[in-house]
Amino acid sequence: MAATVAQRNILDLPYEVLDLIYKKLNSLSDRISLAKADEYLGEAFAFHSRDHFRQVNTYTYFQGDWWPFLLSLCGTHVREFRFSTGHNWSERLVKLVERHCPHLEKVTLCVNNISCKGIRSLVTNASATIKEIDLYVNDSRISEILHEYPDFPQLRKARFCKLSYVDVHSIQKYNTVEDLALQSGSLGHDIPIKLFEITANLKKLRFLKVFHYNLVESGDGDGDGGGDGDALLGMPIPCPNVEYLQMDYCQISMELPLCPKIKSLKISYCISSIEDVLWRFIVKQGGTLEDIEINCRPSLCDSGGFLEILRSCKRLRLIRIQAQKVKFTREVVATMMDILKDNGVTPDRPLRLILYCNAKVFWIAQWLRSNSNRNLISVQEW
Repeated sequence: MAATVAQRNILDLPYEVLDLIYKKLNSLSDRISLAKADEYLGEAFAFHSRDHFRQVNTYTYFQGDWWPFLLSLCGTHVREFRFSTGHNWSERLVKLVERHCPHLEKVTLCVNNISCKGIRSLVTNASATIKEIDLYVNDSRISEILHEYPDFPQLRKARFCKLSYVDVHSIQKYNTVEDLALQSGSLGHDIPIKLFEITANLKKLRFLKVFHYNLVESGDGDGDGGGDGDALLGMPIPCPNVEYLQMDYCQISMELPLCPKIKSLKISYCISSIEDVLWRFIVKQGGTLEDIEINCRPSLCDSGGFLEILRSCKRLRLIRIQAQKVKFTREVVATMMDILKDNGVTPDRPLRLILYCNAKVFWIAQWLRSNSNRNLISVQEW
């Protein structure tokens, strides 16, 4: 009689086969029950879930005893932690993430007076690996928390909302950040910010977005309106490497400085008591700007100002603007086309002009019919 074949069971299966079994279990509860049956099955579950638990989100409801089990098995795979106070928030969960998730790269944090201490411990523990942080302060009683946070040597992207005055200026220490968004948390634009004093130290900053702030002078001349003058006097350049600048719902209470590498500019619903401040800012960036989007009232400029923008910004290939004051007469359109030709615009990469007015689009199209350079521009309604 042939030798009796040794009996085999599920524990003899490799991870790859157990992965297929876990995939057949539609319920997470069933998968967890199987994983709890044996240490080896738990390891196989971690293999199966290596891409499923890259994000820990407190909006996701798990039974109370699941978090410790899941994070102990899968914590090394977690790269992102998102939580909002009031959605299954607990000090215990933060401690679990802190203990079992050593490779956190992104954290989205809504901080209130209760969670402030626990969150500070979490980000301090993960400071060496965090590349992106989204911090929303959800309690007016909290002040000066960011300056207590550690440096994040790998931080590349950050969004901060409702920071105190002291904390906003603490952003300067994060000099590796490349993408920064600042939101005042107010629906108005009365909260002052010395924006360009903060950004002068952020040498790697390329994308800057500001919402609902009042942009004011630094008090030591960083916004003197001369742009190049700061560099000549040995002063730091406010935005040395910024390529994209977005300002929404802001009040502009200063002359805006030169941004020597800016390519894209988007300004929406901003106001200022300083006449033509945005127009001067755009002309100042003429050597580098490639596209602009200005959605502000009153209109950015008149016909002469619009032509000056074209003359100064030779690299422009996209303009999206409110143009109430610009009258696109036959002469203005003809001058536009001469400027575009002199700027080196070609039919294969024409200037895209997008206007918030169907009538202006119509008249430009009419005047272009008889212009030999009409292929240098594409005009459409916003």
